[in-house]
Amino acid sequence: MSAIVLNTRPASKAQPTTEMMRSEGFDVVDFPVIEIRENRSKPPVFPRADKVIYISTSAVEFGTDTLPEGKPLFSVGEGTAKALKVQGLEAEVPDDYSSEGLLELDSLQDVAGQEIVIVRGRGGREHLAETLRERGARVTYYEVYQRLCGNPGINDLDAFFASTATRYVLGTSKDVLEYLEALVPSWQIRSLRACHLVAMSERVKEKAEELGWTNIHLVEQKSDAGMVSVINAVEAQA
Repeated sequence: MSAIVLNTRPASKAQPTTEMMRSEGFDVVDFPVIEIRENRSKPPVFPRADKVIYISTSAVEFGTDTLPEGKPLFSVGEGTAKALKVQGLEAEVPDDYSSEGLLELDSLQDVAGQEIVIVRGRGGREHLAETLRERGARVTYYEVYQRLCGNPGINDLDAFFASTATRYVLGTSKDVLEYLEALVPSWQIRSLRACHLVAMSERVKEKAEELGWTNIHLVEQKSDAGMVSVINAVEAQA
């Protein structure tokens, strides 16, 4: 087995992923294409809420300071739920780690007249809020961070492309793909798109297809372990 992985996660979140990949015997190049920053203009007081939904670990990091006590909490995925648990908070998690999975939960079906707060970064998908509003809820966004294009070392990228190992790129979001393509020199774009892309969601897969990536592998279990499983499966077929 000879694989090298371009870890595109933000620097503040990259270490666990890198450590897991290296424990599997993969070479890893850390190339944080996104920088996460707290949204300093976020509201100083958390809105009144009947239910609170956390979209990411960054939402937990920056968005529990004024959390109303005793309200049902929901997490889009396992990692976010674990981040809440570190703070002594329990959240309901869907089997499918996605907005669609959240919307299938029994406890988010009959929400007419309820105030639901979605804690997230600035911008993002509207599907969750739109569907909850269609069910009669009043939905408020609490946007506690923003995603910016990072400033990774281009020399690290050169090392990735110089490797003779099978190359994998971690595609955890559409933003990652867009920022990555903006950072990579134009003469390396074709080589980038020929790498094996480990896509964390169907939306990432669709974006990659739109951009022209040719080797896309969809992660079933949306976690670091799920990404490792994808790489191992591709390597086993090589």
